Amino acid sequence: SGRYLESGTVITVELALAHPLVQTTNYLKLSQAPKISDGGDCPFVRIVYQMPYSKSHLLDQIVWKVLETNANVFKLDNLPRDMYSSALSTYKLSKAQESSNKLDYITGFHVLDGQSHLLVLEGLA
Repeated sequence: SGRYLESGTVITVELALAHPLVQTTNYLKLSQAPKISDGGDCPFVRIVYQMPYSKSHLLDQIVWKVLETNANVFKLDNLPRDMYSSALSTYKLSKAQESSNKLDYITGFHVLDGQSHLLVLEGLA
């Protein structure tokens, strides 16, 4: 097995979309975003944000809403707000939570290339 992290391995991926997946104007709640459907019943909704690198204040607002939502879902909202990120990053789902299709938390990823931010979020519809 390779030691990719220790070796400083970097992967660069470039994606280009012909059309935006969703309109991203004024969506801070996943429930407000249009649902992306492949024709079947999908229990999830996804939203993609793309913004210039200089608009990190908008990224901060979105990330804060995700942290706040997830802290509430996992009953961590009794902690000081500045601890949400560290508490959620170490949170371990119970077996019941892993198998639940009702646990409404938000997942996603953030890609930064020095020119723009791309944030993809997913949660229950």
